[in-house]
Amino acid sequence: MVEIGLTVNERQVMMHSCSRCDTRWWDSDGELLPLANLLELVGPAPRG
Repeated sequence: MVEIGLTVNERQVMMHSCSRCDTRWWDSDGELLPLANLLELVGPAPRG
């Protein structure tokens, strides 16, 4: 099991990767973070 902590747009995100079951998932504040939500967080910054 590999766990990597990231800060994405001032939000703490943890990536978990299990080589045994070939699964990867993300959470934030202890709650599962669906991939679509993660991609929204890392998307381009709003222009202003």
